[in-house]
Amino acid sequence: MAKRLTNQQEISSKITSLSDTEAAQVLDYINTIESKHKIQTIQIDDELINYLADARENRCARQVIEWERVRRRADSQDNLTFAATNRSK
Repeated sequence: MAKRLTNQQEISSKITSLSDTEAAQVLDYINTIESKHKIQTIQIDDELINYLADARENRCARQVIEWERVRRRADSQDNLTFAATNRSK
């Protein structure tokens, strides 16, 4: 029983019979397929990142970080005010 050629082997054997012009057209087609695949991958990644960024846990975490930033800023201002009042006494 003869082995069947894989798709890649079949493409390789057919490419050898193509002219340079035909081979260039095949390469253009392959480049088009690859670029579409890259765009789809990027869009999926962007959708995933946007979904995760909008997740409730992440919104809560961002709010906690902002509260902590405000609290630290207020603490540092209080410390500066306290230090300035102690120096003047």
